[in-house]
Amino acid sequence: ALKHVSVSGGKLYGVNSADEIYYSPNTNGEWSKISGGLKQVDIDGNTVCGVNSADNIYCKDDLTSGNWKKLPGALKHVSVSGGKLYGVNSADEIYYSPNTNGEWSKISGGLKQVDIDGNTVCGVNSADNIYCKDDLTSGNWKKLPGALKHVSVSGGKLYGVNSADQIYYSPNTNGEWSKIPGGLKQVDIDGNTVCGVNSADNIY
Repeated sequence: ALKHVSVSGGKLYGVNSADEIYYSPNTNGEWSKISGGLKQVDIDGNTVCGVNSADNIYCKDDLTSGNWKKLPGALKHVSVSGGKLYGVNSADEIYYSPNTNGEWSKISGGLKQVDIDGNTVCGVNSADNIYCKDDLTSGNWKKLPGALKHVSVSGGKLYGVNSADQIYYSPNTNGEWSKIPGGLKQVDIDGNTVCGVNSADNIY
């Protein structure tokens, strides 16, 4: 049972309700426990980053071993792609780092959750409005139709869930949404693979 899951290259990282961290080398859920405690994690290739209950930020470049490296700053949610980081803090302020050292610069706007993939970043704000942009450091946020509490982007495709845990998919970053059967509170997309957890922390 996990409250949050992330997928990359067919591998999974997740955290449970006790903030314990788990790793699976496949999408079959062959879980092994990882040291440390985090409330949210994001995996990209061999890099995994996350935040703990105190909003401290950690990354490591080895999925199965090695120590977590503490980054400066404080975030409630972090996303990693290609060695770059995007995150939001408790005030919904948005920050970007060009590396996993946490060299943060503030990005305009306000979001409660963000997801980065290559040069594309998408996120949702406190009113569940959805935004994307194709420039990590500059440019304006583009507002998409619909309302989601959590969004994930990969290869220009979007998956997200709304406040009723309904699942939506868009083949592009324009928000051309189609409803997907099932109910999840959080989803993560990587290529053609999507994983998520429901309100009972079951993993799919």
